[in-house]
Amino acid sequence: MPDQDLDQRIAALMAVVADSAPAAPPFDELPHRISRPAGQSRRRALPVVALAAAVVVIAAVALWTSRSNRSTVNTAGAPSARFIPASLPPGLQITQARDLSPSRYYLGAPMWLYGRSASDPASADLAVVVARWSSSNRGGFVYPNLPSVTFGGKTFTVRPVGGANLTLVGWSPTPTVEIYLLSDKLPVTELETIGLHTTVANGAPVLTSPSLLPAGDHVIATGDSTYLLFGIVSQGGTSVAYHAPSGTREGIDIVTSLGHLDPALVQFWLSKQTTHIHVRGHPASEALSPPDNGSCPLTPTTEPRSSAGRANGPSTCATNPISISLLWQERPDLLISLDTVGLSEAETKAIAESLGHPSNAQWSHLLSETTTTTAP
Repeated sequence: MPDQDLDQRIAALMAVVADSAPAAPPFDELPHRISRPAGQSRRRALPVVALAAAVVVIAAVALWTSRSNRSTVNTAGAPSARFIPASLPPGLQITQARDLSPSRYYLGAPMWLYGRSASDPASADLAVVVARWSSSNRGGFVYPNLPSVTFGGKTFTVRPVGGANLTLVGWSPTPTVEIYLLSDKLPVTELETIGLHTTVANGAPVLTSPSLLPAGDHVIATGDSTYLLFGIVSQGGTSVAYHAPSGTREGIDIVTSLGHLDPALVQFWLSKQTTHIHVRGHPASEALSPPDNGSCPLTPTTEPRSSAGRANGPSTCATNPISISLLWQERPDLLISLDTVGLSEAETKAIAESLGHPSNAQWSHLLSETTTTTAP
């Protein structure tokens, strides 16, 4: 089965990462990764596992991913999860259309958001995540070879996430579970103190000393954060990709992720990102990533496009363009991420606004005519 091959590929990747450099796992190779023609960039514009200097964008959302309640979630490939653009810049051609099945490797990363008001999730003080995997080759944030600190006799990993605006304090109580405390308000020592008094029961965090939380804090939202944290479509969805002819660096990746999630949790996450805009009438995050060689300014290429879709002129920025990433909650059960390479902000936003549902016949045709393997 293709899903089994994917899970085996991911597990093998995680095994290599766990035994090698103390960097975050190379999560540009994800279950929703789209194969690109030779010469295309394989760097994704939203690696949520980036360090402080990296530009990070978030996208998408899913429902609680314990296998016991998957029946409450739309199945992979549900027509309502399929989106394609009605219009494209000249020269771009579809290279992949794919229905995404629920992950068998990532078993969910439910998040509990603590604050004083559900109507103001951006002001929440703390998010607690319990992430689970089917294998000890975890794809999370806590690794033995990563920098760690010992506090109160307990070892914690401390690192930035969410556009480097959130501090994560994490630990692994069992080989297949990681617990994270995330905040942009509480100092690290307070997070570590809360961590000393946090356990897990029935998959949910238990704060044994609630008085350690800021006064008035209580759970104001909850839902699965697998896509937000890891870029993993854990409950199913779709992906489509469009690219220019071989030898150019222009392309579009669109990923949809199914699963109902409290909009307050999405608002909290988006509020920590780089730039806030509106897409299709919804709050969204936008981030620009510099090109691979770092030689171009942090603005999209605006060179005129030839009929083949290739940016004109000898400009280094035209041949090695930046990436733009958008992320928004299209409806309560669906998040959409849109990544472009070599397109302007105006072109990227126009593509987002033009998204619509293909007919079953259109989708079947796209599936039969395009590549359905993931990038190696």
